Amino acid sequence: MAQIHTKLKYVVSPGQSLVSDQIQSNIIDFFQYGLLEAGHFQNVYVAQSGANGDFSKLYPVEDSRFVDGQVWQAARKNWVYESGLDYQVQPIQISGVYVNGTFHPLSGVGTYSHYIDYPNGRVVFNSPITTTATVKAEYSTRLVEIESVDCPTFRNALTNSFNANSPQLNWIGSGNWGINGENRVQFPAVFVEVPPRRSFTGKELGGGHVVLTDVLFYVVAENSWDRNRLIDIISCQIDKELYFYDKNKTPPQLDPNTGSIYSGCILYPNLVQLGSDYLWQKCSILGSRVEGEAQIDLGQFTGIVRLTTELRTNEF
Repeated sequence: MAQIHTKLKYVVSPGQSLVSDQIQSNIIDFFQYGLLEAGHFQNVYVAQSGANGDFSKLYPVEDSRFVDGQVWQAARKNWVYESGLDYQVQPIQISGVYVNGTFHPLSGVGTYSHYIDYPNGRVVFNSPITTTATVKAEYSTRLVEIESVDCPTFRNALTNSFNANSPQLNWIGSGNWGINGENRVQFPAVFVEVPPRRSFTGKELGGGHVVLTDVLFYVVAENSWDRNRLIDIISCQIDKELYFYDKNKTPPQLDPNTGSIYSGCILYPNLVQLGSDYLWQKCSILGSRVEGEAQIDLGQFTGIVRLTTELRTNEF
């Protein structure tokens, strides 16, 4: 029999998500879904074109993992896969793609069978098609990019991404838009970090702890209005109470290999509703502080918000 005093508390396996990862993932999902329910997305239609160009048009991009003609990318990435929002307008549920004016359903087979890579904003055909084709799609794109601060170290800053007519937006062979979605970031963006700062106090007689953990939000925008608005939204969540899901139990929402909707996807509101099998802990946001703002190179405006979260748990 194993001796209890030789075992670590809390951790049981090397792949287990612990408190920092749990907090970071839940906070990102909370803000990402909350912004959608506040209307921070744009619906793109094939018949729709304006002064800033045609966002429904997709362009072929080079990706060493695929044959040229397989990957077709939109102007903006981070396509919306969620549905049933508490908002008067709903995001588009992607049902297929148009090739040379003919619609091909997502469930189709044959020459134009394909899948949707939602995070990178692109359509991937199972077999390459000619790169001179005209490919269009109807989709919804998030207006704010929110992700972990430990994103890939090589990122290309894609400025002016709300203008599909921008002369800098070249495609296959060169240009910012020719870079794969996972290797570019577009603004406004918020990068979330759980820094190595935490405190514990006793919860009650008989056991448990109150765990205070800081979360940092690095806001980057192309103008001060977007920057200031995001700082206001994030910092004003003080006294908000959240329910966190257990990342160790939940199925992925998107397939980690393709970026398409996972077959067992459970949307964020269902993960954190009372009575869910996936609930982990209740979290309160106790403190909020804006820690500075600045204008940096390339016309980017930045700011930092620090939120302090509280977990009351018996796990530690």
